[in-house]
Amino acid sequence: MIAITTPEALLALAVLGLVAIPWLHGVRHTVLLFFANLSFVMILALMPGAVVHDGVRQMLSALPFLAALAGVGFFAITSWLLDTARRCEGIQRIPNLRVKITAAVFLVAAFHPLIDLYLSHPFQLSYYNRLVGGIRGAYERGLETTYFLEAITPGFIQILNEKLPKNATVNALFANFMFEFYQNQGMLRRDIRFSSSGSSDFYLVLNRRSALSPRDRQMMQGSLRPVESVGVAGVPLVALFDVRKMP
Repeated sequence: MIAITTPEALLALAVLGLVAIPWLHGVRHTVLLFFANLSFVMILALMPGAVVHDGVRQMLSALPFLAALAGVGFFAITSWLLDTARRCEGIQRIPNLRVKITAAVFLVAAFHPLIDLYLSHPFQLSYYNRLVGGIRGAYERGLETTYFLEAITPGFIQILNEKLPKNATVNALFANFMFEFYQNQGMLRRDIRFSSSGSSDFYLVLNRRSALSPRDRQMMQGSLRPVESVGVAGVPLVALFDVRKMP
């Protein structure tokens, strides 16, 4: 999970940081400590009975050490490039050479993560890297792409305000409490009723597939098109269905 939810550039820099350990005189033990802490957290996740549900969040404490190793890799590659440039008579005359090389490496390393950040906004919690085919590839492989109700954006709330008829009843399952909160905050119309019991006019599905009921799966995979949906990279995260149109 850490490998497929971390930008590839950071993974590459972390691996480079490990490979460079023999040449890192004076800080070798510190880098090994970073690696030991990273490994310790992931080994805990492999132990029998370890609680590793809901994706990578149970292993978040490993990520600072992964970032530290990526910083070591960044230092290693910039140092090597600077040493190489200093051997070239023409290049070594360039003013502020260290700053320019450092900036160039940073731009190369940050380019794809910044693009991915932009393309997945505001659903960065759904991010998967290219090792698993991005968000779409992860979805096709059965991995979770949403969980924390982050797909219910202010824009989606506004759509509900505009499209739902007066006094509509919505079954949003375990998300009912969140919509009631939005009503109390004045963001959502007060005439809309949310209930998980009895009949309803609309049915809202948060596409957390490990928790979908048979009815939820039927909704997401059936022929009934949603009234409105929110997704990223072609992957549906939340969908609102008009159950009055069901046969």
